[in-house]
Amino acid sequence: MASVTEIHNAKYDEDLACDILIHTTGLNMVPEIDNILLFLSNVYNIKIIGNTPVSLPQYLGQVNMIERANFIASCRVMIDLNQYDFWDASYLHVPSISLYPTEPYIISFNNIATLKDSINSLLGNDLVHDRYVQECYDQTIDSHTCYHAAAQIFQTINEQDIANRLLKYIREIVI
Repeated sequence: MASVTEIHNAKYDEDLACDILIHTTGLNMVPEIDNILLFLSNVYNIKIIGNTPVSLPQYLGQVNMIERANFIASCRVMIDLNQYDFWDASYLHVPSISLYPTEPYIISFNNIATLKDSINSLLGNDLVHDRYVQECYDQTIDSHTCYHAAAQIFQTINEQDIANRLLKYIREIVI
């Protein structure tokens, strides 16, 4: 779910700009993840943020929710290694590639060659980039925000008025 309340006012910041952003919070640093990060750091202009430290010079450390949102808004592609960065990136119109996709329309990878091809396609082909960003954004605002999750809870407990207000609010803020 996109954490709209945490990211809605994200701003592009030239000092945070990069081709690839990786967020490590919640990651279990296994050799597969280490290999992905090493590859990305050798080939692309990347920045790594999050609570799980990484032994690479591109690791910038922990950030708060506002800084994280600004990092996402300032990158060209987000690599989702933890199953939740995709939604926030999509809400902010940033393409994301996921190691563990949760929906069929999400660009995914299971090896470095596929990851490289997907990144290069998103960075080098405006049509592919723009269509993917729009599809993911549309899916996110249609049903994958914290407001949708909260509305579903209120519907379950028969509080339809509150659920409707939440859904109306998300439609109003994305217009």
